[in-house]
Amino acid sequence: MIETLRLMQIADSALPIGSVAHSYGLETVFAEQGLAPDGLAVYIADVMQSLGRQEAWACLMGYRAATADSFTADWQTLNHTIDALKSAHELRSASEKIGRRLLQLVGQLEPTAVLNAAWQTGQTHHAAVFGLIGAELGIDEQTTIAVFLQQMVKTLVSAAQRLQSIGQQQATGIIWRIKPLIEEITAATTPQLPLAYPGLPEMAGLRHPHLTTRLFIS
Repeated sequence: MIETLRLMQIADSALPIGSVAHSYGLETVFAEQGLAPDGLAVYIADVMQSLGRQEAWACLMGYRAATADSFTADWQTLNHTIDALKSAHELRSASEKIGRRLLQLVGQLEPTAVLNAAWQTGQTHHAAVFGLIGAELGIDEQTTIAVFLQQMVKTLVSAAQRLQSIGQQQATGIIWRIKPLIEEITAATTPQLPLAYPGLPEMAGLRHPHLTTRLFIS
């Protein structure tokens, strides 16, 4: 039970790693197009079907890297692949920075040889780091992936609350109703890279640096 509680803690938005400043391009969508509250749930579901599936894959591969005989090589290859998938600099940079802070924090709280080896590579994409930590805590693969995806959804909903008027009840309802999709994505995640193009989040991330005012890092 202690391991599960620790996983829940590192998935908490209150963890001081900067994830609350990540909007996955949502800030650009609000600034350029606007997004009605009723359309938010549809938008988030679309993000999870594309970007979410790739992040789930990265989380799985990070998890499995923990027991690889050639850990360092596998870990670097995984992170380089994630680099290539994130063409928007801000999305790529946010993933690396948040992952680095998470790895550093957990590495201090629960130091292991694998976490230290990952830190030494300098390769720290968030989803991969989360998967790696889940493995080191002894949590099963699917729980680790599902918790990461729910964290991603909560980050998007939290960003939307700060960008427009969305009540707590509506926010809670979106997170509650998207759980079957999280379960479906988790169950479908395999070592094969999903054929999903990030689409709008990636395009929004590319345009985000050009906004007049910004609240988020991506």
